[in-house]
Amino acid sequence: GGVFSEAFDTDYAQGAAIPGWSVRRFSTANDGGYGTQVTGNPGNGIVYLDSFGRSTWTNNDDSSTRGELNFHRTTPIDSSGGLDVHVQILDISGGGGSAKAGLQVRGDAADPRSAKVNVELLKSGTLRASYREYNGGMQVVGSNSSHSLSPANPYWLRIEREAGTNTFNFYVVQTGSAPPPPDDPGYDAFWGGAFRTHTLSSFPDTVSVGLFNASYSTSSASTSQFDNFSVFPDPSGCPTPPEPAQEFPPGLQVCTE
Repeated sequence: GGVFSEAFDTDYAQGAAIPGWSVRRFSTANDGGYGTQVTGNPGNGIVYLDSFGRSTWTNNDDSSTRGELNFHRTTPIDSSGGLDVHVQILDISGGGGSAKAGLQVRGDAADPRSAKVNVELLKSGTLRASYREYNGGMQVVGSNSSHSLSPANPYWLRIEREAGTNTFNFYVVQTGSAPPPPDDPGYDAFWGGAFRTHTLSSFPDTVSVGLFNASYSTSSASTSQFDNFSVFPDPSGCPTPPEPAQEFPPGLQVCTE
């Protein structure tokens, strides 16, 4: 498949089904919802995630004192040949000081103990790359506490899986400009070097990709805003057509080594 891109330019009410997307509420992320907002001219939409969710720091996302809202592509992706997914994050509001949101790749969207990797922003000002082996505890790959997020100063978050490996590269860029397509020569230059890199001991080839939100509060939901999601490969893309059969005159034999 090719590249799938979603600009969220169609209005969907909170909780309405958004074609191609599914939601999983882990544990305490049982209130709030998700939807899109389109303002002004077409082409100016965002998707928002609104939820509780006391913490993502656990080996089991359904633990009674943990939880997050996971908004993911419905169709899993075969990442054995590599994976490249990115999104623009615009804002995080409400919730506790550690309210967070970001980009997530996980082995199974339904399994609360699934292996997963995140690149995330906290409302408190921390940028972080993290991971979890299956049924293990969350671990920090690296963090930086100097970010300042706003719709006028958005961040681009990217996770790349190297083909045939369990190595993940995490990228972060703060700019209002959009990255070129992955096959554009300027794509790597836009992202620069990886913010962090980590190799897990194991990670499924078939993965779920999407966004997450957690309020880190029992009394206040948090709301995160995203735009311009993109993933390669696109499992809904058309397969490469077979080469047309060659026709030769009767009696002609073609030998190859």
